[in-house]
Amino acid sequence: AVCSYSVTMARQIPGTVPVPQRHVLNDSVLLDYLKRVIPENFGDTQNLRLTFFEHGESNPTYHVLGGKREVILRKQPPGNILPGAHNMHREYTIASALYGTGVPIAKPYVYCDDKSIVGTHFYIQEYASGRIFRKPAQMDVPTIHKRDMWFNAVKTLAAIHSVDWKRLPLGQYTKAASVDFLERQLKTWIRQYHAAKKQAGAKFLQLPQLEKLHSYLQTHRPKTPHLRNVIVHGDFRVDNVIYHPVESRGIAVLDWELWTIGHGLADLANFCVGFFIQSGNIAGMVSEHRKVPSGVPNMDEIVDFYCKEMGIPRVSKLDWTLYMAFIFFKLSAVLHGVYTRSLLGNSTGAAPQTAGAQAGMLAQLGLDMIKDVEAAPNDGWYPQSSFVQLVERCYDRVKPLHERLVQFMKDEVYPAEPIYERQLNESPQGRFSRVPPIMEELKAKARAQGLWNLFYPLQEEGAPGLSNTEYAILCETLGRSFLAPEATNSSAPDTGNMEVLMKYGNADQKKKWLIPLLRGEIRSAFAMTEPAVASSDATNIRTAFIKDGDHYVINGTKWWTSGAAHPDCKVFIVMGKIVNSGESTDKHSAQSMLIVPADTPGINIKRWLPVFGYDDAPHGHCEVEFKDVRVSVKESLLLGEGRGFEIAQGRLGPGRIHHCMRCIGMAQRCYELMVKRATQRVAFGKRLIEHGATAHAIAESRIDIEQGRLLVLKASCEIDMKDNKAAKMDIAMIKIAVPRMAIQVIDRAIQVHGGGGVSEDFILARAYCSLRTLRIADGPDEAHLSALAKGCLRELKPKL
Repeated sequence: AVCSYSVTMARQIPGTVPVPQRHVLNDSVLLDYLKRVIPENFGDTQNLRLTFFEHGESNPTYHVLGGKREVILRKQPPGNILPGAHNMHREYTIASALYGTGVPIAKPYVYCDDKSIVGTHFYIQEYASGRIFRKPAQMDVPTIHKRDMWFNAVKTLAAIHSVDWKRLPLGQYTKAASVDFLERQLKTWIRQYHAAKKQAGAKFLQLPQLEKLHSYLQTHRPKTPHLRNVIVHGDFRVDNVIYHPVESRGIAVLDWELWTIGHGLADLANFCVGFFIQSGNIAGMVSEHRKVPSGVPNMDEIVDFYCKEMGIPRVSKLDWTLYMAFIFFKLSAVLHGVYTRSLLGNSTGAAPQTAGAQAGMLAQLGLDMIKDVEAAPNDGWYPQSSFVQLVERCYDRVKPLHERLVQFMKDEVYPAEPIYERQLNESPQGRFSRVPPIMEELKAKARAQGLWNLFYPLQEEGAPGLSNTEYAILCETLGRSFLAPEATNSSAPDTGNMEVLMKYGNADQKKKWLIPLLRGEIRSAFAMTEPAVASSDATNIRTAFIKDGDHYVINGTKWWTSGAAHPDCKVFIVMGKIVNSGESTDKHSAQSMLIVPADTPGINIKRWLPVFGYDDAPHGHCEVEFKDVRVSVKESLLLGEGRGFEIAQGRLGPGRIHHCMRCIGMAQRCYELMVKRATQRVAFGKRLIEHGATAHAIAESRIDIEQGRLLVLKASCEIDMKDNKAAKMDIAMIKIAVPRMAIQVIDRAIQVHGGGGVSEDFILARAYCSLRTLRIADGPDEAHLSALAKGCLRELKPKL
């Protein structure tokens, strides 16, 4: 029985087509083999379904389905093969060695050199079900996720390069490591180029550009002093990574045919080829100012990220150019090989004319790069996106939006502050009974001006889809008033709750709760802290989620549940323990989070909790009792049981950026009030500004605010360039430093205002009380200091 060309699949495997006639296999012979060598997978299989992966130019790859078992078969192409090419044993060896090391590799099962099975050497590997992006710059994913996926690919590359290859069973394939990497690579590819002469005969395509580039690279080598030999993938790209079906991480790295032992920077250069070649066509060298597609990090960021991951200095501009030129030489040789195989009839892809033309253009691109760098020599580091440059770019991108926001604050928000307070006091049923009408007017105006959901990273429901750093710039301006965040639908705890629903909610949960929150139709509350335990240690949380069939029954008391008293609060996100699901051995896997509708029977707001006498109405902070509150497991559970701590950490990273930048905004406003007061008031015969103590207070405050602002912007850049986990030390630093700074600045402003500073005539007293809570909220200073100290020790330990 031969696998039919027209086989109908039970489900379509992404990237596959029916097996082309020239690649049809005898599936009965293959099934007999699989039953012998992988009986645990195919022992009871009656027949196979094969489909063919249509991408690739060299090694035919099949999806093999037997019952419910799926594997990948990868084989040599039929026909004549160039010496050293299509070595299946080489691929299988590295996959077997790396499997289990932490590098994402699909499980390898068996290598076979018996040509009677499928006609050539082949190997069998586990099928990794996920996403492959053949056009990485055009990933059909949200911008914020696209950026994460690119950086995760670089992190995977660094993980490959960090493996101690000398401890792996790589056999004969490491013998060449004693020879200089570039020397043997140049020799290998020029040898393959010359070997094609014999095979193609009169049809051989001569490439003088390739030959000239080869001659140059033989006498010009990178002088980077910190290089060590690592496992080099040889063709590492975003489209050679299988990504998790929904997450931004890679689950398997593909196409190891060209792996070797050598220089990691050559792998990185190969990864960066996409910045010079667009959409598979040769586009010429990219200018310095070419716009990178939205969500894709630029080459500076990628090189910087890789060097940090590897703990190495930045590569010099000249050395980086030589590595890029080498990659273009290698790719030129590879495409020349594709051209030659097409002539010989054993290529699965590209037309000979296309491959040949592109090979010549790639070699010329390498020569052009060398010419450019020699014309403008630069012995310094390769131009990198410094922190200042990154922030400047963000300021440039949000400048129109920021200017609009500043004007909105001036025209609408500041004048509304006394009106809001007056309307609040005039509420007939009390300050918590209604939202002052002026707030709804502000919301309508903000939305009409495009100042809506500024925090939200996706371009949905009026949100501009900003990065953390871009929003941080706007967030400082929002923080100047207690009204502005709500007016723009960017206020806590809704911001954190919406991000939780965006990242961890299922489709039904998003439809029911996220969309109304984004539209400003409802408000929400976050219930975590408890009066009975030290909640700064989240593992202490005692609220019980008792599983009862397809429901949870919630019992516990929370306090400082911000937003619970708001008239429009319709939903709580509650953290607690599922007490009858077995104790987790990992204390960070004991907590879960549930979505709880605010009108669920058993929820009782016991009291409002004022902060230094301020009630923060109608928003409020409350003590809330949950007594026998029943919610559906399907509708309420976020992400999964035991994932609460993970959700909390994902929520708090960006949230701390928001809090701290709003802190700076309020500190800046109070600083300006202090300067204004000091220039207007006279004491002891001269203006306050002319007294040394006041002048020093102003100068110290300016320094403190500037330091805090830069520290927060650095932390936001770290999150954008990497992730919350990588930025945790920066986040801890800002959470400690910024509230302390803001309180000190406001205290100085109060002192300059005298009795007015502690009155209701100025915003200072309320600002002081509000910002003082941030040294406790989202974790007290002491917890962050301890975590930061541990991080500092880990960071410095290798150097001690």
